[in-house]
Order: sequence, then C-alpha cells, then structure tokens
Amino acid sequence: MSTAGSDDLVIERLRLGDLNAFEDFYKAYRPRLRNFIRNIVAHEDAVDEVFDDVMMVVWKKIADFEGRSKLSTWVFSIAYRRALKERGRKAAQTSAMVEYKEASTEPEAVEGEAERAVETARANDRIKAALMKLPSDQGAVVRLAYFEGLSYRDIGAIMQCPEDTVKTRMFHARRKLKAALGGSLADWV
Repeated sequence: MSTAGSDDLVIERLRLGDLNAFEDFYKAYRPRLRNFIRNIVAHEDAVDEVFDDVMMVVWKKIADFEGRSKLSTWVFSIAYRRALKERGRKAAQTSAMVEYKEASTEPEAVEGEAERAVETARANDRIKAALMKLPSDQGAVVRLAYFEGLSYRDIGAIMQCPEDTVKTRMFHARRKLKAALGGSLADWV
C-alpha cells in the first residue's frame, strides 16, 4: 500500500491536522480494512461502525504513533482489537454464535465463463464459511497473512503476541481449513 517514506509523509500531514490527508488515508484504507473487520465481526451492520471508530482513533492518536512498526501494522492492530471487542459485544447481545449466512442460488445450466464464475463463487463461499468457523485468533492470522500480505512479525505486532504464536495459530488454522475444505490449502488459496 505504501512505503516507509510515504508513511512518514502521511503521518506528518495527519499530525498537522490536514483533513485532505486524512480523507486520502480514509479512502486508501477503507476497502482492505472494512473487509478485514467484516471477517471478524460477521455483522454487516457493525462493519462501518468499527471502521469509523478505527479511523477516529487514528485521527486522535496519530501523535502517539511512535513508528516502531509500519503505519499499516498500527492501523490493523487497532482494527483487530476494536473488531474483537465488537464481536464480543454482539455475542453477548445475542448470547449465541453468529453463523455466516449467505444466500446461494442454484444457477441454471450455463457454459463457459459463467459456469467458472459460479464455481469460483461457490469455492469463495466455502472458504468464507470455513474461515468464519475458525477461532477468531486463527482466522485473523489467515486473513492478515493471505489477504493482506503481512509478515508473521507484523501479524504478531497487530495481535500483540510473539511471532512463534502466530506460526502456531497458522499451523492449526491450516489444519482446520484443510479438514473443512478437503484437498490441500493450496487448492483453495
């Protein structure tokens, strides 16, 4: 998404209260961060609320950012904690686990690209459902590594745990995904 030099410039502009810089930052992070949050809270109605909360924390606390990690690592760590908090709040409200539900329609017999698109959508639905069944810490590790391209070290910083713990969570997540999806994880990712 950005380099260290561009991070420094963004941080400086945000610290100066530059609303244009914040708007650019907001737009740049919105798709990735919302997707990450969505996969933790599993409540579409809460995604924007958590995202906006994260952006407010960034706006208010950017002066406290010490630069010991990348800017994206700091932002994702805030999002991870806020999303877990929201997930716990929703679970307490409903006093039941939220299951991933998505309507799927059986397509009529189609050929070529349309058929491949349907198969891809089904595979994506199976992957999403399997990810939602993982414990939140394992699911977050998979999402951060595979969908956000973060290193185990960065994931450890986000989740506030040692890198070896991240590796262990990934190991267990891969085993559970393989059992849920069949085949090898490479077939699905």
